[in-house]
This record gives sequence, structure tokens and C-alpha cells, in this order.
Amino acid sequence: MVSSTADLDRFFTALLVGKLLPPTQQRQMFDSKVVPDGKWTPNSTYGLGMSSVKPSCGTTV
Repeated sequence: MVSSTADLDRFFTALLVGKLLPPTQQRQMFDSKVVPDGKWTPNSTYGLGMSSVKPSCGTTV
């Protein structure tokens, strides 16, 4: 796949604002679960393709 940064921006914007998936799948994508330490990045949660990491400074990335 070849794309530009504008293509990626357009795709992720549409994905994150709910224009690509039905509402049920959109909710499932963001319904993240805590990942047990040692199984992936420490202090992280993971959903269907979406993840979140809470660094030691406390800011969610």
C-alpha cells in the first residue's frame, strides 16, 4: 500500500469519528481491557486494534 500523510490523516479521522464502522463495532474498538504486566507494554490497555499507555508521568498517550 502506498499512501501519503494526507491519506492516513483522512483514514484515521474517519475511523475515529465513527464514519467507517457501525456503532457496535466502534464501541468494541474502544472497549479496552487492562493488559497484565509482563504480557505487553506496562500500564497499558488494549481493545480491538486500539491501545492506550499510561506513562509514569501520568499523561495518557
